[in-house]
Amino acid sequence: MPSLRPLICPQCQGRIYPGQVRDFACPSCHVELGIARSYRRCVGLLALASGSILGAATHQPASSGGWLLGVILITIVFWFFFQAVIPPWLQQGRNRPQFLFLGLWVSAAIGGLVFQFVGFGIVRILLGGSPEEWRQHIDFLSFPLSLIDRNFQLTPANSFFDLCGVLVGNSFFYALFVYLCYQPVRRAFQRNRPTRLSISDTDSARVDSVNNDQ
Repeated sequence: MPSLRPLICPQCQGRIYPGQVRDFACPSCHVELGIARSYRRCVGLLALASGSILGAATHQPASSGGWLLGVILITIVFWFFFQAVIPPWLQQGRNRPQFLFLGLWVSAAIGGLVFQFVGFGIVRILLGGSPEEWRQHIDFLSFPLSLIDRNFQLTPANSFFDLCGVLVGNSFFYALFVYLCYQPVRRAFQRNRPTRLSISDTDSARVDSVNNDQ
């Protein structure tokens, strides 16, 4: 649990102190517990708002990728801070594995740094690509943040921190696009699940009826 303060069981309203939770169940009524999704959203929004305020306060006309990387890292620190000071509220039932936006964002950022920058750099060295090809690839790595602010346009003169900031910032838009495309698919599967369960129950009932007749 992210907080050291006692938690409240949603079933029996009993207090749950650190160390009492075993197998994600209440020690008093033994109902299965999980951290409410609304708590995760609340902490995420608080961290995002705090990081945005700090970013607006520190932004300068010449701010580039290094500034953006610092804002993102501070926002992550805020996220851990709010989890430590705000006790989570619980819900009945364990947390199911979910397609989380944060994990998708981190994967896109690591993939962009490792494959698009490091991988392309190694290939360019091995194949002897021209400087013009390298500049074109750098321009591609700057998209779409370079459309928002020209300070995010990467050049060979930028530092490694500028590069990381721009790649992480661009990964946010790529992850957001994939996440939004996934949501209709997830809802379609959720709508079809009761139908599949109903058909399965009907087939099982027919098999049992046939077996009983025999």
